[in-house]
Amino acid sequence: MIDLAGRDALIAITADARLAAIVDSSFDAIVSKDLNSIITSWNAAAQRMFGYTAEEAVGRSVLMLIPDHLKDEETDIISRVRRGELLASYET
Repeated sequence: MIDLAGRDALIAITADARLAAIVDSSFDAIVSKDLNSIITSWNAAAQRMFGYTAEEAVGRSVLMLIPDHLKDEETDIISRVRRGELLASYET
């Protein structure tokens, strides 16, 4: 009998590893954040662009990267996501 749960877990782990490799090797800065605007991941290109290491950035507010005149936009975006709204693309 094939262990389907084990197979599914292996597929998920492989997919996660593949995504991590893409993010890590990207020439584009990729930063993820949670619904509290806290940085949860940071790739090498983000370090080159912003000058902070992952250790310095992860766990801090993404607002540290946003110019003062655009901080209200970040707050609005997070509020809309929390309400479940679909967002158009934003140029940052």
